[in-house]
Amino acid sequence: MTAKVTIRLTHRSADALAEIVHLTGSTKTEVINTALRAYAYILEQAEAGGTVHIQPASNTRATRLQII
Repeated sequence: MTAKVTIRLTHRSADALAEIVHLTGSTKTEVINTALRAYAYILEQAEAGGTVHIQPASNTRATRLQII
């Protein structure tokens, strides 16, 4: 199933989208689809009592990712 939507992005979000498109070579649609799937995964894990952690390359300690 596909759906066509129109969104209004803040300047910060539009800049982030442009940066990701530039870095990955993906289309805006691909970036937004990937972001939505990642967000859904994070929410599913939180609902199940799990957590998601981010470990920066320059730091050996993982940081808990919290979505409010």
